[in-house]
Amino acid sequence: MSNINQHIKDVVDRIYQIDVDTATKEQLEAIEEINVSDITMNSEITTWDFSAFPNLKKIDCSYLFIKDLITTGCSELEYLRWEGVRGNNIHLDLSTNKKLKKVIGGQDGIVELDFSPNHLLEEVSMSLSQSLRWIELSHCNNLKKLTLFGVLIPFVDLTALHNLEYVNISYMNQYRNMADEYGDGYPRPILFVNKNFNESIIDEHTRQYSYYTYKLIKVSEGSKEQKFLNEVRAMKEKILSTPVDRKGEYVAILHYALMNKLNNL
Repeated sequence: MSNINQHIKDVVDRIYQIDVDTATKEQLEAIEEINVSDITMNSEITTWDFSAFPNLKKIDCSYLFIKDLITTGCSELEYLRWEGVRGNNIHLDLSTNKKLKKVIGGQDGIVELDFSPNHLLEEVSMSLSQSLRWIELSHCNNLKKLTLFGVLIPFVDLTALHNLEYVNISYMNQYRNMADEYGDGYPRPILFVNKNFNESIIDEHTRQYSYYTYKLIKVSEGSKEQKFLNEVRAMKEKILSTPVDRKGEYVAILHYALMNKLNNL
């Protein structure tokens, strides 16, 4: 159990009265929830390995210094919260967490999130991220709630999602009072949706200010919008390399470059 840091061991000992170092296989399998949120400010403890607990269903490791968040052995995991991670280079692999249903992140330095293996995912909530540039949700057919609030992501592809009940995606106040500074109007996340998308599921306040909060593009097979979406997805490496800066200037410039591409199709 050498990869498990002492804080995880202490929580397991306190909550379950189990000594991780001497625990039996059955004892480790009985543990279904671990909450280590904000448990330490020690910046030298950066590996948080939960893989010894195969039946974990819920992990909260928010507000910690994390470089490596390891959940590869947690095949039963349904809930994962890591928001507010201190640091900017977190390594996260959710490919083995096939039963994941809810994730909460943000303020974490993550550039790309790929939920392709997480077909049962129902809720994604990210907030206040200057760095997230790409989120892959095309295989998440069960997704019901999606929040990317204050997240400087250039676009989100929702075209394959038919069970959405709530969407709230915006840059919040990042470009407040900056109309026409980088181009016509305000930089906004581009939301690609299918032709049957019901805009009323977008958060009411966000929808009320859509000229400022998002750019909705409905996509149908063989359309100009479909071609545009394909071209944007083909720009993945360029989008991922968009630098982080306090003003969000690079994201704004990219937004208008994409809009220019659409207008010239």
